[in-house]
Amino acid sequence: MFFKCFPDKKNAIVLLLTITFVLFSNECYSNDTANLNRRIQTTFSDSGKAKLLSKRGDYYFQKESYDSSLIYYLKASKLYDSLGQSISAGMMYLKLRENYEKLHKNKDALIFAQKAKDRFEAVQNDSLIAKSLSLIGRARWNMGNFTEALDAYLAAERLFKVLNDTASLGSVYNAIGSIHWFLGNYDIALDHYQRSLKIREALQENDKIALILNNIGLVFQDWGQIDEAIPYHKKALNLAEKIDYPFGKAYSRINLGIIWTKKGQYQKALQMFKKASKYFYNLKDPAGVAYIEKFLADVYDRLNQNEKAFEYYQSSMKNSQKVNNIFRTTVAQFNIGRIYKKMGDKDKAELFIRQSLVNSKLHKYKTLIKKGYELLAQINEERKNYKEALDYFKLAAAYNDSIFNEQKIAAISDLQLRLKFEQQERENAVLRKNNKIQELTISRQKLQRNALIIILGLILITLILIIHKWYIARNINALLKRQNKEIKAINQEKEELINELKEALENVNQLENLLPICASCKKIRNDEGYWSSVEDYISKHSNIKFSHGICPDCMMKLYPEYYDDVHTKGEKSD
Repeated sequence: MFFKCFPDKKNAIVLLLTITFVLFSNECYSNDTANLNRRIQTTFSDSGKAKLLSKRGDYYFQKESYDSSLIYYLKASKLYDSLGQSISAGMMYLKLRENYEKLHKNKDALIFAQKAKDRFEAVQNDSLIAKSLSLIGRARWNMGNFTEALDAYLAAERLFKVLNDTASLGSVYNAIGSIHWFLGNYDIALDHYQRSLKIREALQENDKIALILNNIGLVFQDWGQIDEAIPYHKKALNLAEKIDYPFGKAYSRINLGIIWTKKGQYQKALQMFKKASKYFYNLKDPAGVAYIEKFLADVYDRLNQNEKAFEYYQSSMKNSQKVNNIFRTTVAQFNIGRIYKKMGDKDKAELFIRQSLVNSKLHKYKTLIKKGYELLAQINEERKNYKEALDYFKLAAAYNDSIFNEQKIAAISDLQLRLKFEQQERENAVLRKNNKIQELTISRQKLQRNALIIILGLILITLILIIHKWYIARNINALLKRQNKEIKAINQEKEELINELKEALENVNQLENLLPICASCKKIRNDEGYWSSVEDYISKHSNIKFSHGICPDCMMKLYPEYYDDVHTKGEKSD
């Protein structure tokens, strides 16, 4: 009936197959979770179920349905854990970490990064442990816990060095440099950025080179060496444009905008920031938008357009809160308080500054704490609360000294650590060199030994062949000699036989005539007419030799007295 509706059966078949495929696709990718779970439970083994759940999670993750992907990743991770498959469970926890990061739930991202590390430690997989430590650092960084993030990155750095994983080291060096930059340890930050840059240049990773060039420029900016910073940002922008790297272009323009702000060229700064903001607004990424809005607010603050500055700071704070970025939220709170102070609203100014101080003290943002106390001191001074103002100035000074001392201690500690690492690296280099020499020596010795074995083998084979040929030749010669000897013996026997036959023939000829014999004494007359005994005649005419005995009859006649004894012994012997 179906095919009757279509004159062209080929088109009908194609349509039928298409409908079947669509129905099957809808069934496979149905959002009916209960049906899918039922099929998984009844069709696959536990390992197969976990793999299928993971793939299903990947599907939703790619579709940016992070809440849905989270459900499948959690189920898959539980299954892998129940099966004791630590590597697979750890990898699933890393997927969960990424999922939570996309949802801007940094605390949960941290929890699952730590769980992944625990699973990899159970099987002593150093490469995955190092990766987990790096991601733990990233989660802590996103939370604004810079000192804890630094500890995680340093632990990852040590492992990546042991593993000789240069690509990962480049990433970790950049992260460590950024943390030291935030903490104001600019010399340490610059050193790590330069290490990262060296690795990225060796690997020819142009996108990452553009980012690190910008980071180096930021260090020079904070050092007050703005003219030193400009070439780095411009070089980064040119490279990003050359490879068409959108984030690199936006990041470079932001940093150039910061420079123009510091130089008082506000219109150029706004132009750079607005070009960069298009990238973040198009992405619809609250973190990126919060970042660019802070710099736009800074320019309007410099231009004394307080309402405009307040608007951008407030928007930056809200977007930072959306992604749970505590550091940027705290910075925005401080700046909102500062703008309120400029606008003459001291109460609201104090409220936001105190909110900023709560987060700053909790997460040890000492620079912001110092600035917050300075601002509270100024507010109280304007209110003529001189005692409170003095207390806040003292607190600000104490934090200033603390920051200065910590920078010195951090620099010394880092130099000591770097010296230790470099010393260890030199020792490792010497060991690697010695190991290489030893390997080459062993390899050469093996080659020489193998060559000697081959030569000796060839010599032995040659000797065996020679001995074998000699043995065969010797056997042939011995056989020939034996055969010759046998032939000679046979020939000699033949000759002797012939001679014997000749002699016998002659004897036969001699004895074939009638012999005259004496009737009485039995002597034979020879051809000369002489009479000789039978024994003599036969001996002369043949090879016969005679021995003498006595017959019984003669014994009886001649020796009758011995006959009986001899005759009796003869019978016994018979």
